[in-house]
Amino acid sequence: MREAHDHHLPEITLAALRYTRANDPTFPRPAGKRGAELLYKVGDLKRWARNRPRAAVGTTDLNRPAHGRGPGDAPTTSTRARMP
Repeated sequence: MREAHDHHLPEITLAALRYTRANDPTFPRPAGKRGAELLYKVGDLKRWARNRPRAAVGTTDLNRPAHGRGPGDAPTTSTRARMP
């Protein structure tokens, strides 16, 4: 996994690859084993990385809470007068 990360998938952290291997059913199956190390086909890993789902833009902004308001932002209210 480390070699694949270093040479072929540097945009994904090694920790993210390990987490995904354990939790994502679409992650490629190992092609073999060398001692305790699982071996993967580079093409399988690249295909997975290319096709993996990505978070929608703005959903990973850690400075904004999930409700869309930041610290100190008041809830929005309408200032339009209601018609009788």
